[in-house]
Amino acid sequence: MAANETVRATPAPLETVRAQQMRLLYADGDTPIYVTAAVGVLLAALFVYLKVLSWQVAGLWIGALAVQTFIRVALRDRNIRLNPPEAHWRRWAYGFTAVAALGGLVWGAGALWLLPPGRLDLQLLVIVVLVAIVYAAISGVAAYLPAFYGLFAGAFAPPVAWILAQGDALHVVGALLLLAWAPSVVILARRYNASLVQAVRLRIENASLVHDVIGQKELAHQAAEEKSRFVASAGHDLRQPSHTLGLLVGALRSHRLPGRSAELIERMERVVAAYDDRLAALVDGPQPEVLATWAPEMEAADFGPRSGLVLVVDQDQDARIAMSELLQGWGYRV
Repeated sequence: MAANETVRATPAPLETVRAQQMRLLYADGDTPIYVTAAVGVLLAALFVYLKVLSWQVAGLWIGALAVQTFIRVALRDRNIRLNPPEAHWRRWAYGFTAVAALGGLVWGAGALWLLPPGRLDLQLLVIVVLVAIVYAAISGVAAYLPAFYGLFAGAFAPPVAWILAQGDALHVVGALLLLAWAPSVVILARRYNASLVQAVRLRIENASLVHDVIGQKELAHQAAEEKSRFVASAGHDLRQPSHTLGLLVGALRSHRLPGRSAELIERMERVVAAYDDRLAALVDGPQPEVLATWAPEMEAADFGPRSGLVLVVDQDQDARIAMSELLQGWGYRV
């Protein structure tokens, strides 16, 4: 990969983002579900104790909470057990939205029973509990906005309507304040959702980028291995001319040459040696198969006169001739 080339992450597909949102929704623990149900039970018990709610109505309210809690926990456990593929995210989104809306409606309808007439203090307590539940839902249910909208509408539409129906100025102002507060909650939920979606996109794109970089590194590694294999396989062919030239230079040194020619031979010998060193650094291949070989730098005087018979074997004709000339110059019979 070129030095100035930039690897860009592939934009995350919307289907993949939605599937990850579902995973986050269903990965949330059961604790918030049970805590919300426990708050409802405690509120009903308090109102029964204060004699503003009959135990029969409280039982119905607690039963509705239990059913809603069971459905939500069962749906979550089923999702975790099945670990559905990304392509099925819609059906799980519909299921979660339906359960969230059911939970909001249970609280909203229950508020009609829990809001005791003439007890403004207890009415405020119920409203505060509903507000707390909505705020708590932002960090969980708002991961998928349709589910949050269903919960929010189900939880607040019935009590706001009940408060307006009381008709007095205090309740009307209270209902208007709740209606004015609602957009701020929706904006907060949308901001949370946008931040979460962006984080999911970045995580998916980063994973894609890492995968692409690893793939490109593997391709570069494979290309380097192919190059190394090519150079190694061509090593003999690349070395053969250099080896033959060295032999020819060595053969020339065995002849009596004028002074200037001898100097040129020495220069040629140094150039050949330098070239051979650089070639050896590039190619780590086998040397040519020569059964009888001497370094070109060796002088004939190093051996003295010879009369033995030497067999030279090499695939390259030029190399055989060069080696023969060198050995004959040293006094051998080839």
